[in-house]
Amino acid sequence: MKRIHYAPLLIFTLFVRACSPGSSRQGNQIVFQKLPELCEVFQFETEATVFEMVSSAGVFPACEISVNGVVYSIALGDERRVVSISTKDPGFETENGLSVNSTLEDISKFTKSELIREPGFGYILELPSGWVAGFFMGQTGTESPPGLGTKVGWFFKRVRCSHLGEIWIGDDLLIRGDHVELIETPGGKTISATGNALVVRHLGDPDELRIATAEGSIFYDVETKDIRCADLFTAEKNDKRLFEGGFGEALVQPPTVTFHADGATEVT
Repeated sequence: MKRIHYAPLLIFTLFVRACSPGSSRQGNQIVFQKLPELCEVFQFETEATVFEMVSSAGVFPACEISVNGVVYSIALGDERRVVSISTKDPGFETENGLSVNSTLEDISKFTKSELIREPGFGYILELPSGWVAGFFMGQTGTESPPGLGTKVGWFFKRVRCSHLGEIWIGDDLLIRGDHVELIETPGGKTISATGNALVVRHLGDPDELRIATAEGSIFYDVETKDIRCADLFTAEKNDKRLFEGGFGEALVQPPTVTFHADGATEVT
């Protein structure tokens, strides 16, 4: 079975017309005086789009800007709000002098965070400054962990804003999608995530459950804490593929799978 994997900063087409205060155009480059803030509305008009992968199951339209000679990619969510700022420009440096020429060993000296594996996206390491170092390993991004001598692939920041299609329930459950809404019925309340949806339970724990879909839907029952999904999706636990639905010629009618709060899995 052949799959297409999207690397971060993958560009399809680009033609952006800027109309944002504090910006100007030099040729095809949009020049800003300073970086925009995460969550702020980014004022510009676009006739075609760049698409950037900002997480395991999040692909957003984006544009490139220049600030002090450094090129950044700005990903935009609902209402044109900034959901991610990223760069792989050699001229970029963090406040600690880290750049894409720095290694995992270099970065580890400035953070106590642990290396996190995001399937299909890469390995990431958060820095106290708010920047995150990314390592894209192999064809899938996570074929093997980076070594101490591995250089950083790119730096990025991204938001955790509920109004941008992302909901955190405590520190244990993340729900993200192009469209996230709370559905109230006589039977209870359900959070629905559709389009590039991602649900992660036990975030960062050894028993972390990560469910992602590009075209299907994922539902979280607020009362029972069960997670139900159908159509095209993948589920991983402990970094191992747990279930794959809707892929392959054999699955004409993709099943519905419920991941119960007690750890049981039900296929219907």
